[in-house]
Amino acid sequence: MSEELINEYNMNERVDRLTSRHIAKCLDFLGDSIAPVQMQSIKRSFRFFSEDIKTLVAHGDTHNDQDEQRFNR
Repeated sequence: MSEELINEYNMNERVDRLTSRHIAKCLDFLGDSIAPVQMQSIKRSFRFFSEDIKTLVAHGDTHNDQDEQRFNR
């Protein structure tokens, strides 16, 4: 495995860990004030954001505008 792939894998792991940590902090802050469906929505949104960060870092500013458009409907 090339050094570039190893670095990308390590970066992805770090982003995933940070994402999980911030999801936990957010949900802990909200406590029992939200419904389970809202909790799932928050988790999903954080994961989308995480994937967008990883894509941007890996591919620069050449990300697919269609990905942004799917949420603008």
